[in-house]
Amino acid sequence: MRADNPALPRMPQSARWSALALVSLTMMCAYYFDKVMAPLKPLLESQLGWSSTDYGFMCSGLGWLNVFCFGLVFSGVILDRKGVRFTGLMAALAMIVGASMQAAALTPGLLPASPWLGLKPPVLLAASGLAVFCFGLESAGITVSKAIVQWFQGRELA
Repeated sequence: MRADNPALPRMPQSARWSALALVSLTMMCAYYFDKVMAPLKPLLESQLGWSSTDYGFMCSGLGWLNVFCFGLVFSGVILDRKGVRFTGLMAALAMIVGASMQAAALTPGLLPASPWLGLKPPVLLAASGLAVFCFGLESAGITVSKAIVQWFQGRELA
């Protein structure tokens, strides 16, 4: 496609590169947050009394929405119908909500200690928060890919 295509969005080069830096930083921080719990496992066991089973259940939250509820399919449909801006904001909001849920779950004394459905409430909340966060993370991944193609198509895409 030629660079002078009128169908391409007119965006200054500095704006495109600034947006690329912003979405790259966002994705880097999101993937870091997604993987930060692994080195904290011994701390969760010693400070919060979690078992390896509790930790494994929390990690299973990664796939609840994206795999079992077809979250990426729905994100793709929303992306195609509502656009990059709406889907990007939705994904960012999901990541913030999920991270907040995980932070609340890891705050000692915030939730009752009595088991619910055979699980400790903090473990269940942490797994649910991770599920919501990862839904937002993977939705952001496909949104960022589409945005980059739109912003750089016919220009510096390679």
